Amino acid sequence: MRSGAGMRLMRTRLLSCTVLAALWVVAGASCVWAQRVEELRSQTALWHEARRLRNALEADPAQPAAILRLAALELSIGRPEKAGDLLSRDWGQSWPQEIVSPLRGEAEYQMGRFEVAADLFARAAVELEGRRRGIMLVRSAEAYERAGAHENAAARYRVAASEVPELADWLGVREARLTVNTGRALDLLARAPAAASEVGHRARAAVLLSAGDSAAAVDALVDAGLESAAATLALTLSDSATSRVLTYQSLASQDTAALQVGLALATTAFPPRTALEYFSIARAHHRMGSTAAALESARIGATIDTSSADLLVYWAELLELTGKRSDALAVYYRAASQSGEAAQMAAFKRGRLLVRMRRTREAIASLTAFADSFPQHPSASVALYLVADGHRRLGHGSGVDSVYGVISERWPRSYYASRSRLNLARRALERGDTIQAVGWYSAEVELGARERFAAQYEIASLTADSLERRGLLALLARADSIGYYGTIARRAARLPPLDIAGAPAPPPSRLVSQTLAVLDLLLEAHLFEEVDALINHIMADQPRPPVQLLDYAEGLIQRGFMSEGIQLGWRATRAYTLNHPRVLRAIFPWPMRKLIEDEAERQGLDPYLLAALIRQESAFRPQVVSRAGAYGLMQLMPATARQLAQRLGIRWDRRLLTVADANLHLGAVHFANLLERYGGAVEPALAAYNAGGTPVRRWLRNPGSDDAVRFVAQVSYPETQGYLRTVTRNHALYQALYPPQEVTVNGTP
Repeated sequence: MRSGAGMRLMRTRLLSCTVLAALWVVAGASCVWAQRVEELRSQTALWHEARRLRNALEADPAQPAAILRLAALELSIGRPEKAGDLLSRDWGQSWPQEIVSPLRGEAEYQMGRFEVAADLFARAAVELEGRRRGIMLVRSAEAYERAGAHENAAARYRVAASEVPELADWLGVREARLTVNTGRALDLLARAPAAASEVGHRARAAVLLSAGDSAAAVDALVDAGLESAAATLALTLSDSATSRVLTYQSLASQDTAALQVGLALATTAFPPRTALEYFSIARAHHRMGSTAAALESARIGATIDTSSADLLVYWAELLELTGKRSDALAVYYRAASQSGEAAQMAAFKRGRLLVRMRRTREAIASLTAFADSFPQHPSASVALYLVADGHRRLGHGSGVDSVYGVISERWPRSYYASRSRLNLARRALERGDTIQAVGWYSAEVELGARERFAAQYEIASLTADSLERRGLLALLARADSIGYYGTIARRAARLPPLDIAGAPAPPPSRLVSQTLAVLDLLLEAHLFEEVDALINHIMADQPRPPVQLLDYAEGLIQRGFMSEGIQLGWRATRAYTLNHPRVLRAIFPWPMRKLIEDEAERQGLDPYLLAALIRQESAFRPQVVSRAGAYGLMQLMPATARQLAQRLGIRWDRRLLTVADANLHLGAVHFANLLERYGGAVEPALAAYNAGGTPVRRWLRNPGSDDAVRFVAQVSYPETQGYLRTVTRNHALYQALYPPQEVTVNGTP
């Protein structure tokens, strides 16, 4: 029989294995950064260069430098098997280990063979010195860690810390969670930088667990925001009450891996008992894309509790989403019969669903009753706007005007009041009543409401005197200088283009420079969990000097963190005006400029228009995937990209969708084809890029559609209309912010 101490040690190790596995499942989600390192270097056409090298090697295989470069490019593109094949062939070449071992290591790493990769990185480190050696040791340590060889990993992290002192405290956190020496681990964690607190909590949990303090480890996991891992540990400790609470808390996580763990626990160890638990599972299933499972959980939850309007509304939304409109209508009705804000929202959504079901008369009655009963509700003006649209469908012209008038009077500064006044003006023009139209436009301007610039543009357009019209347009161009209406007013008045002067940005502060230098090292070392933590630390909404916000914004954008940099740029507008040149360059950056300009030249496109389009589509993020399944810089659907590739004689590989220059090439060809289809007219081509060709054919049949401004005004899809306005505005801004670059040949500009 084993001793009590031996049993406790064995139990602690078992717990460690269980929870560390859960920890690493969650931490593994940070590997979404895995392609980011080369993405940061994507100022060059990696895919184009790879194609050229492949062709060159087919003609002359005996080019060692070209082989190594192509292998590196294949790794950058995310094709490790091709890189591995290149490096494993007998080329009759003795490769230098410090060059080939990292490449082979990266190929093995990307294919999930971590222990082999770790050995190759370690072999490369022997041939290197200083920081380069330290970085390679980190790569080896991280690969060993993933392979489960924790002692090897901890030893290499310790040595690497002496080679890269800037990362010593960060690497100490890595070592702490792997070392068997609890005292050393806690000492290392005490030295962790503030920015590492996110990963420090995880490491602390692992250390406490290894030391046998399991209850404290649960608390540390909760502090780290890892409720699913904490629930797993609590369950292993037979603390089912705590585990159940944490399991259902974890279902609110935005992390996919954590959500999967939480769902697994909720459906096996802790099946739901209350309506709230059923709806927690329903929402988790919905976020995971399992709509059918979400609907079933919501149905059971609603059966348990029929009095909660919140739960009923969510169930109805799922029913509506899955096409069960009649059932959704009945559930909305049940929810609306309750009391409170959720019941009011149910009444509105019921009326809106009647609109979608084309039960127009019922919709008018339902939405009118809602707006009359709850005039202060945020959706009241929306409800009446839908009522006006219903009257229009039924041909009740006077009813349309009457409802628009009510909206304008009751909620004068709301968005739908603005839309109502513009619609009233347009309907007056259709009747030939210019005076009344100008009256409605003027009311919008005098109120300073949301569509005042649109109204000013229309007033100027209706002004017969050309000199007065030009003066009104000039005033609008000044008032909305960086907006859509200011842009088209400037063009209509033939004013000089927007010119946003601004000196080059000064060097960043010492603090920002040091932080960004650490970020660079973390990226180079592929410590993506720590990259996430440092970025989150930078992005924390804490008081910062405005100039520091811009320093960080520019630094992050230069490193490919587009969303984060743009967000900091917007945050800087709290202190600066939006017209500030540095703020505008942060919000409207132009990374990969040469890449975009070269592709634009190949396709005969305006590079500024192409940049404006990409800013709207992806904000220059090569890895982004939309909810609709569109990929990369140009937000291409896979089917469209595949057809384009086949037409261009490019061997299709789905991985090309997230390779910057490959996606750019296919998207630019697609846009150039659309421009050709519409005779060079930019607005219809942009509309087709966004909404497809079918609605564009319909919009082009509208009177006056040959005029770009009228075409945009008559686009019936609000999303597409907004898209056209935004890209038009972006185009003017990019021209103003980024003057043509001087090209120097042999030292002469």
